[in-house]
Amino acid sequence: MLPDDAPPENQHPIETARDSLCAAVSRAFPSTRWSGHPVIVGVSGGADSVALVRLLIEIRASAPPAAPLILAHCNYGLRGAASDADEAFVEELAARFRLEFRTRKFAPQEKPGGVGWESAWRELRYQFFSDLARESGARYLALAHTADDQIETVLLRLLRGSSLAGLRGIPAQRPLTPFTTVIRPLLGVRRQVLRRYLRELEQPYQTDSSNESNDFLRNRVRNQLLPLITENYSPAIGDRLLHLAEEAGETQRLLETLAKPLVDRIRSTQPAGLLIPAEAMRGVAPIIARTALVLAWRQQGWSERDLTSRHWHALAELVGRTAADSLGSDQPQVLNLPGNRVARRRDDGSVSIEPFESR
Repeated sequence: MLPDDAPPENQHPIETARDSLCAAVSRAFPSTRWSGHPVIVGVSGGADSVALVRLLIEIRASAPPAAPLILAHCNYGLRGAASDADEAFVEELAARFRLEFRTRKFAPQEKPGGVGWESAWRELRYQFFSDLARESGARYLALAHTADDQIETVLLRLLRGSSLAGLRGIPAQRPLTPFTTVIRPLLGVRRQVLRRYLRELEQPYQTDSSNESNDFLRNRVRNQLLPLITENYSPAIGDRLLHLAEEAGETQRLLETLAKPLVDRIRSTQPAGLLIPAEAMRGVAPIIARTALVLAWRQQGWSERDLTSRHWHALAELVGRTAADSLGSDQPQVLNLPGNRVARRRDDGSVSIEPFESR
């Protein structure tokens, strides 16, 4: 991770910021991986995404043929003229560097039912990116999440009640479509470093006033809680949360390796369900059983957004319960889960997970 500090006195700050950032991004996203292939860049117009665009423009020159960069912008229309100004700014940025520009405007009525606004925006955004990836044949979608975003995410998940897997935070990369990968080359970079880089380039960027509003929990964590902890309890809280995310990632990879044989025992059923045989998890360490259940859930393509550590513990307990445990017990045999799904223990000891409507 790049330190958020001043350059040594004997080095020119432009050389330090530019060279160190290009090196960091090149390590995370080597240009040889995307040379000559279209790359979509999610650009809000804010400092982080604009810095990512400028860095990718610099880096792609080192591995010809130059990759076509497609700047993709979402306009939710939430701030009226200010939202339109963000769109116009990104379009001008693309024109300045002769890059393709694509945008999609959303109306409030497009919000899916049963989800909050933040989740709805995310679903709409990634659907746009997926559509664009299929149209353009892009191998990568580059997003500008930073180390500060990682810090906020880990702390938010601690507050909400997260499993070990959740404490890994934002992944450095993940699949978007079968042919396109989401890549986050700035995940090891602090925001202040990017802002210094933009100042040195004299590159303007847009400021989203909604980031100052404390109506959303993430903004309260960023604007209130983290400064409070840093000033009064732990000046190094950011670095410690990043270290926690790294260790959680290493541990989770080991757990998933151990859980894989258990996942193979879980069967998919119709309509869109899972059946966990009675003996599948018997005698298995609880943390391995929970990991296997998460992996099986994920294989179904089901959302994990509203599931907390409490849900996974309850599901693993239901699955691991023996017939003797259940005999004459007042323990619940049915567990309602987020995403309109229900887990039900059957007479033979197996557990089914099905859409709520199929009960």
